[in-house]
Amino acid sequence: MTVFSSLGQSVRVDKLFKGVPLEVQGVVFPTNLMELPFREFDIILGMDWLVKHRAKLDCATKRLVLRTSAEEEVVVIGERRDYLSNIISALRVEKLVRKGCEAFLAYVSNFETKSLVVGNVRTIKEFMDAFPKEFLGLPPDREVEFRIELLPGTANVYLKTDKEHDEQLQIVLQILRQKQSYVKFSKSEFWLQEVTILGHVVSSEGIRVDPQKIEVVLGWKPPRAVSEIRSFLGLAG
Repeated sequence: MTVFSSLGQSVRVDKLFKGVPLEVQGVVFPTNLMELPFREFDIILGMDWLVKHRAKLDCATKRLVLRTSAEEEVVVIGERRDYLSNIISALRVEKLVRKGCEAFLAYVSNFETKSLVVGNVRTIKEFMDAFPKEFLGLPPDREVEFRIELLPGTANVYLKTDKEHDEQLQIVLQILRQKQSYVKFSKSEFWLQEVTILGHVVSSEGIRVDPQKIEVVLGWKPPRAVSEIRSFLGLAG
């Protein structure tokens, strides 16, 4: 017997397994199966099997109703997933690759660490020599005293995308490497979505008061002395 798949593959079948127990929702259905070399599906239940068990399929709700020999209904409901529009099935991918479309294979892993290390931070791990664990000796003498000032006609660095930020970060780290300057990694933070500074949280959504500061103000005991009032006004302001 020759079997054709939906992908256009064909194979000659010479093995048939009769009465294979197929368990669905705790109910066993005897099934005749043919061995196929296709890897797209674990099992394919043909029209003969669906007709035998009077299958009723609702594609909209992904609901399948089967009937046993004892006239009992077995209901199977598939998973409903709200995929993004740019997600396609594995079958669709295989068809596109066979047509010559370009594909990329990416390895994605999700892990959590209790504390960040230099080797786990994007871009930073390429400049590990700029983040030594220990600083030995005194810092080198500088010809120019440390100060931050803008050159005439320049503006603060403002980057809209991660790519721009990554490029700017590489430039800064390259300069540190060339000047043999070092940074303490435990005092640095990278790739943050929001920053807390001076009692305020700065993010892409704007600036808002730090929630922890609000909790402290609400839980502050009523001041009774002038110094306590000044401290409270300084915190609340």
